[in-house]
Amino acid sequence: MSRRQLSREQLFALVWEKPTQDVAKELGVSDVAVGKLCSRLQVPKPPRGLG
Repeated sequence: MSRRQLSREQLFALVWEKPTQDVAKELGVSDVAVGKLCSRLQVPKPPRGLG
């Protein structure tokens, strides 16, 4: 599977519209990888249970 290119804005939209686990499945990575990507791109994540 090729790596998908996401902008910071696209990642922000995804993590605020769906739970991190759902975003991870969609991207083909782990939820930990999504969290690390958010940290690297300085994307704030919603509090647990709100995403």
